[in-house]
Amino acid sequence: MSVGEIMDALKRNMSLIAFFLASVLVLSSFYIEHAFDFKPCLLCTIQRSIFIALAFAFFLAFIYQFFLRTIRSYSIITGLLSLIGAAAASRQLWLQSLPPQPNELCVPGVSFLFHQLPFLEAVKILFSASQECGRVEWSLLHLSMAGWSLVFFIVFFIASIIMGSYRGSSGAHGAHGVRSKISG
Repeated sequence: MSVGEIMDALKRNMSLIAFFLASVLVLSSFYIEHAFDFKPCLLCTIQRSIFIALAFAFFLAFIYQFFLRTIRSYSIITGLLSLIGAAAASRQLWLQSLPPQPNELCVPGVSFLFHQLPFLEAVKILFSASQECGRVEWSLLHLSMAGWSLVFFIVFFIASIIMGSYRGSSGAHGAHGVRSKISG
């Protein structure tokens, strides 16, 4: 196998690899929550929800990988989800860098916010999360869970770019190649 063939196989299977990685991250977050009795903060819940949405989108992208327009649509969706997740993780990292505030109020749960407030106001409150999101209760290799989330959101964004740039084999572009030969 040449390097080109390996890269082609990697690009072709990028959505499947990303699906498995996102699934492992979601399962790991549930394991850490229940095994170590951690209660996720609001921004953690948002990031977990985005990882779930990414896993679902990458799975659908793998199923429909032979339709070029569809795979590009999924690469845009996963890229946007990755950027939103990176924003949430960055916000949490910023909160973690601040000194603790003694009189900080807790933010109500996600379901309460969306049931009681208009959508945009609820989203605004979610991203102005309290200092509770600034506590570091778990770390691995000196990175908090929010730091690792940011790393993986960047990885998923890069995977989305690679997935969207995949041209497929000559069979995937058969109709396009025929049109260009006829008109040219």
